[in-house]
Amino acid sequence: MDSHTRLVTPVPALQSLRRDHQVLAVLADALDAYSAVLRAGGPLTSGDFTILVCAWRSFGDQRHFEKEEQLVTPLLVRSGLDFGLQVLVEERRAREQLRYLIDVLEHAAHRELQWSGFERSAICASARALTAIHRRSSEEQERELFPEIITLEPEALAALNQQLLRFDEADEARRVEDPLRAARELLARYGSATEDAAAPAERRAASGAAQ
Repeated sequence: MDSHTRLVTPVPALQSLRRDHQVLAVLADALDAYSAVLRAGGPLTSGDFTILVCAWRSFGDQRHFEKEEQLVTPLLVRSGLDFGLQVLVEERRAREQLRYLIDVLEHAAHRELQWSGFERSAICASARALTAIHRRSSEEQERELFPEIITLEPEALAALNQQLLRFDEADEARRVEDPLRAARELLARYGSATEDAAAPAERRAASGAAQ
């Protein structure tokens, strides 16, 4: 069986991790859209930045990162994967960077919409770094880490499947807000605002090209 066939075979452990990636992808898009409006000086709704940051903390850090650290990596290492393997080193480094950036944005959320010009620039830079690191990490997991999961011994894979299922059930039971719904609502609001803000620039560019 080739690696592509293995990766598309339904495996609960991969389904759990990929669901997280899907939610975090929308959260990343929403944060990018919000940052674009902030950078352009467009209208922002009070509370939206806090919603975004809380979603990254509760879903990105306290759900996805914890699953990687508490369940996925330990089981892979117990199954023979080298803890010093490059992909595991890179993932640990990415989580450290992402947690730091979430800390930075969380601190900024205490002064939501009261930011100075410098603070606005720093928030936008931190948000861009966060979404870029997250996307690169997700791609690397799909390419390098998921094949390691799918080739685990059946007993180890079954154990990981069960552990992730229990983790997800417990997390969803305690969760009050749906992070995916919140991210989609914010993306719809600020994504359209970003497109509206870009439209005059596009018209000016088109007019200049026509002259």
